[in-house]
Amino acid sequence: MINLAAEAQEKEVPRRSESGDIKGRLVEFAWMKQEGYATETIRSSSGSLRALIARGVALTDPMTVKDALAREQKWSGNRRRNVINA
Repeated sequence: MINLAAEAQEKEVPRRSESGDIKGRLVEFAWMKQEGYATETIRSSSGSLRALIARGVALTDPMTVKDALAREQKWSGNRRRNVINA
């Protein structure tokens, strides 16, 4: 007999702590603010990067980013430019 509860526990993805996530966001925000970026620019850039990550893109590999941009048909030219800039 298979123990499904034990199997489900093994497959759970560990979650980041709330404080670690907040700390990272504060550091990112502080750095971009120090560089003179507006709050809206910071929000937009973060959203663009989250959209790429949600599509399974490895941000450290330029080819996966290019592939994701080529596959995304619904994005306007301006949205693509913003994602590239982010």
